[in-house]
Amino acid sequence: MHIVVLYLVVGQWRIPWNFRVWRGKGTASPSQMALRMVRHLPKDLTTRFRVKILADTAFGTKDFINNIRKLKYHAVIGIGSK
Repeated sequence: MHIVVLYLVVGQWRIPWNFRVWRGKGTASPSQMALRMVRHLPKDLTTRFRVKILADTAFGTKDFINNIRKLKYHAVIGIGSK
């Protein structure tokens, strides 16, 4: 089972905000699920605080990176190599 978790980090606090369970092949990918969660962050949060995305290699897809850029968020994303 894979779980995609969106945390908010404010100062010393790390708060789980949202999560989704990846159901496997034939469903939305983990990076699509994460992008959907980021897009649904409340405007009060995204305008009041600086949003930075930290993601591991499971989210290092072109689609995820391009869409995070379109949202104008700063991101540090792991990229796998072969």
